[in-house]
Amino acid sequence: MYYDKYSHDSNLEIEFVEFIESRKMQIDAIFKEWIIFKNDGFRGFKIFDNRKDGDTYGLGFKPDFIFFGIKKDEADNGDLTAEYIFEPKGGHLSGDSKGIDSWKEKLL
Repeated sequence: MYYDKYSHDSNLEIEFVEFIESRKMQIDAIFKEWIIFKNDGFRGFKIFDNRKDGDTYGLGFKPDFIFFGIKKDEADNGDLTAEYIFEPKGGHLSGDSKGIDSWKEKLL
């Protein structure tokens, strides 16, 4: 991975990238192709809470990392078949449901 090619916003992001780096072989066992993008500078890429019954309805955020992949066990039609959103947070921001960003964890 080329995690030395972008700026780091926090130690949590560095730890996340190192976590992924240490598990590349496990990811390769599931996906024939995969990539993780650091969402840095994509102002238009935002996820919105569309749960109408919640206090956070309509709020949006820009996720830190986006994973795209093609699973090995799926037909190869050239389309990406998996996407995952990652938003590394410390306990003060999520964790016990009292953090300011805990709604993001529930949404994802």
